[in-house]
Amino acid sequence: MLMIKVRKDLCCGTRLCIKAAPGVFRLDTEGYNKSDGQPVAQGKEDLARKGAAVCPESAIELIEAPDR
Repeated sequence: MLMIKVRKDLCCGTRLCIKAAPGVFRLDTEGYNKSDGQPVAQGKEDLARKGAAVCPESAIELIEAPDR
C-alpha cells in the first residue's frame, strides 16, 4: 500500500497535484496539500505518482507501507 507523505514546509499551494491526480490528494481551504499520512486508494497509484511528479517543490513523497 502506498502512503502519502507531504512536506508541508515545502508545499507552495500551486494545486498542480490535485489537477494531475483528482480524487487522490486533499487540499485545505487555502489550497495547500493536507494528505500527509493518508493511504492511496487501490487503483489510484499511477495517478498519485503523476500528482507527486508535477509538484514543483517536490513536497510529495509516496512511501510503500508494509502490509498489515
